[in-house]
Amino acid sequence: MLASSFVLFSIQGSILSSMFCNIYFGNVEGLILDDIFEKESSHIIRGSSSDNCDALFVQSQHDLHLLVRIVDDFLLISTNKETSVQFLKKLNKGIPSLGVKINSEKSRANYPISMENTGTGKMEPVDVCHNFFQ
Repeated sequence: MLASSFVLFSIQGSILSSMFCNIYFGNVEGLILDDIFEKESSHIIRGSSSDNCDALFVQSQHDLHLLVRIVDDFLLISTNKETSVQFLKKLNKGIPSLGVKINSEKSRANYPISMENTGTGKMEPVDVCHNFFQ
C-alpha cells in the first residue's frame, strides 16, 4: 500500500529540478490557457524544441499567437492586444490553490497596463519594454 503523501526533494539548479518544474508547469499551462484563445475557430499547433521548452502556435480567423514556455517562464507574442491583456490578467491572478503566482517585478509588456498587486490590492503599472500599439 502506498503512503497517502510523498516528499520530493530536488536541489535547485540540478537537472532534476528543471525536469520536475517542466512537468508541473506543463499541467499548470493548461489551466492558465483555458479561455484565452478562441477554440472553435482556431488552428492550434503544439510543439517542443527541448525537454524544457514548449511552444504553442494558435491561428484564429483574424489573429496569430505564439506562446513559448521555458520551464516556468512564459512569453506570449500576439497580434491581438486584448488576448495579451487577458493572458496577463489570468497570469496575474495565478492559481492560489496550487501556489502558482507570477513575480510582478519580472513581468513586462510592450504597452502600458496596470495590474492589481495581489499582495497589496493596489493597482501598479507593469514595466513597459516598448509601446508598439501607439
